[in-house]
Amino acid sequence: MIRVGVLTRVGSTRGTKNHPFVWVLDPVNGIEERLLPRFGMSIAVVHNGKSVIGCISNPITGIKTVGMRGKTTRNGALV
Repeated sequence: MIRVGVLTRVGSTRGTKNHPFVWVLDPVNGIEERLLPRFGMSIAVVHNGKSVIGCISNPITGIKTVGMRGKTTRNGALV
């Protein structure tokens, strides 16, 4: 079993100092200036303090953006 750390906006920092890999989870919620609901999820993996890959998914707009060093895609198309 691979053990990893977890860092969340709601306060969990379980294992973030003891493991080279850390999952970073951040729920996106709120209302924009135009009173449009926005929610989704931001997920990333960090290895030894450096970002490896991250994804932001918004089910309302259907947009999923994935980024890693040197490459970013939005709904599968290179940005």
